[in-house]
Amino acid sequence: SPALDPGMNMVQRALLALLGPLAPHLALGNGLKPAWISRDAAPARAPAHTCYPQMAHEIFNEPERELPLTELTRWLAALPLRRATAMPAETLE
Repeated sequence: SPALDPGMNMVQRALLALLGPLAPHLALGNGLKPAWISRDAAPARAPAHTCYPQMAHEIFNEPERELPLTELTRWLAALPLRRATAMPAETLE
């Protein structure tokens, strides 16, 4: 997405392509500022994912799905609730 383009040059892109397979767990800054992603910087600094190495890509359809579903439920319950604002009826037409 152009909105999330960190502005990497050709050398940086080549290094990224080479380092990915050689060091898949190497963490590098992506150049994105947390303010570009969210008004609240905390979610952008939080871990982005959890690995379930024993599962395939459809973790909620796996026989062991109870663990990721429990973790998802716990994460959703911890989110701050925001009161939804109703849209005017004329906006929906």
